[in-house]
Amino acid sequence: MKKSNDLQRVRSKRKELKTAMLFDNQISNQKYLTATEAAVYIRSTVASVRAKARRGDLPQYRSGRKLLFKRVDLDRLIETSRNGGFR
Repeated sequence: MKKSNDLQRVRSKRKELKTAMLFDNQISNQKYLTATEAAVYIRSTVASVRAKARRGDLPQYRSGRKLLFKRVDLDRLIETSRNGGFR
């Protein structure tokens, strides 16, 4: 049973990395990013991006039901975390 869970985790991580590589090439020129694209951009998880938005650490925008983030806000978040001001 444990072996099966480990295998699933590895497959999931591999799929996540493949997705990240694909998005990485596409998102560099976009002004607004979805939660998934934002997570890839800042090398985090979608849940973490949504949590940061919910706490007010990351400005968010909506287009219908879609949650969007400005790339400049994500860049600012990355810079803040490099300076030790973000957890």
